[in-house]
Amino acid sequence: MRAAALVVGVLAWACAVAQDYPVKPIRLIVGFPPGGNVDVVGRIVAQKMSEGLAQQLLPENRTGAGSIIANEFVASPRPTATRCWW
Repeated sequence: MRAAALVVGVLAWACAVAQDYPVKPIRLIVGFPPGGNVDVVGRIVAQKMSEGLAQQLLPENRTGAGSIIANEFVASPRPTATRCWW
């Protein structure tokens, strides 16, 4: 039983190590219109985070309904394309 658990753990670990995360650019969702104070700060934060993470961050504006649209967009589930097949 312990050997089977060990094998499953090693296979899961090997799959996780093989993944390059993130493969796509990271989206930074801004819930306010472009050109405003929040948008400017979001772009500055995205630029600094891109430098620190060595990964591209793209600020994306989702305006409307007092930023509820942006909140719902972030909270909605996304399909995951990362799979590990042996």
